[in-house]
Amino acid sequence: MNTLFKHFILTRFNIVDESGYEVSYDYVNNDEYLSERFRLFELFCLPSVSGQTNKNFTWFVLFNDKLPEKWKKKVENYKQICPNFEQRYINSIPENKWNNVLNFFAINELKSLEDKPQYLITTRIDNDDAFNLSFIDSIQKYFLKNQEDAIINYKNGLQYIPKYNVLKNSTSPQSHFNTLIEKNTENLRTVLSFSHSECPESFKSVCLKGKTPMWLETIHSTNIVNNVFFQTKNLINDLFLIGFKYKNLNNFGIKKDIKRFNIYIWKVFFEYIFRKIIDK
Repeated sequence: MNTLFKHFILTRFNIVDESGYEVSYDYVNNDEYLSERFRLFELFCLPSVSGQTNKNFTWFVLFNDKLPEKWKKKVENYKQICPNFEQRYINSIPENKWNNVLNFFAINELKSLEDKPQYLITTRIDNDDAFNLSFIDSIQKYFLKNQEDAIINYKNGLQYIPKYNVLKNSTSPQSHFNTLIEKNTENLRTVLSFSHSECPESFKSVCLKGKTPMWLETIHSTNIVNNVFFQTKNLINDLFLIGFKYKNLNNFGIKKDIKRFNIYIWKVFFEYIFRKIIDK
C-alpha cells in the first residue's frame, strides 16, 4: 500500500550537540536541569501536541541515551497522555551536526515502514514551546492543496514569559517552528538537517501570514538562545491591548489565564531596552 504522506513532529529534549552549544552529558542529565525541562515540557509542549485537532502524525521525542532510569520511567507514561508520542534514545551529535539524527530517523524509522508514503512531512518544536491546536491540521491542508516540496513557516506567533505571566506578539518569517515537506526518496533530509534560520535554497520557502498566532515560544531562565524582543508594529498592542485580545492560552492547550493588564510587561519592556543599549 502506498500512502500519500506521513507527518512526523520532531523534538530534541536533552541531546548533546558536539558542534553547537557547550553542554555536556553531566549537564543535560543533571536532576536539577531535567526537573525544570520536564516541568516546562508538561506545562507547554505536551498539552499542545496531545491536544492537536488533527491526530494524523507521529511525535518523535529525542533523548540522549544516557538519560537516568528514573526519568526514562517518567517518559514511558507520556504515551498514555499522547498516543502519538514515541520516545527515542540516541547518542551525541557529531561535527556533521544532524547527520546521525537524520540517519537514525530516516533509515531506522521511515525506511522500515510497510506503508511507503509518497511524501514525508517533518515539523520541529522545542520541548518548552507550544503549537496552536490547529497547527498540524493547517500544515496538512496546505500540503493536500499544493503537494510540493517546501519549507513552511507561520509568521505570526506569541512569546510568553511564565515568570511574570506576560504574553506578547511575535512575528518571524523563519521561526523555529518550521516544517519540511519533501518527496520520499533516497535523499531524505528532515527538518532537523538544517538550522531554522538557514533554510536550504533547494526548497521553496513558504511563509503563511494568517492573523491567528500559530506558535507560542516560552522565555525563561534556562533558554540558551531565545530572548524577548519587541517590534515597533506590535508595541501598542503588546504594552496596552494584549490582555484584552487573549484571555487565556486555551488555543494552545495550556490552562493559563492572561491578565487584562499586567504591569510586568513594562518591566520586560525596559529590560529589553536596557539590553539593546548594553549590546550596542
